[in-house]
Amino acid sequence: MNTHQEGLKVTLVPHENQTGAQIKNTSTDEVVGEFTNSDEYQLNFQAAEAWLAEHGFVHAGGSDYMKYEPLMTGDTSGSHYE
Repeated sequence: MNTHQEGLKVTLVPHENQTGAQIKNTSTDEVVGEFTNSDEYQLNFQAAEAWLAEHGFVHAGGSDYMKYEPLMTGDTSGSHYE
């Protein structure tokens, strides 16, 4: 039985009219987040990147981001233990 599960992958998509950005799940094409609060495009894009980082996504190349699961990879370097 194969228990390996591919991590969640999303893509950061800027709006064509440069008003904001959205984050889409690449496998379902579902919009996960919409960032249009600021009148300045760059601030909306930075807010989307900050959201990705806060929710454990790491840049996977291009506009793609993958969910970082240290327990899945065995990498605990980002964890703090006392």
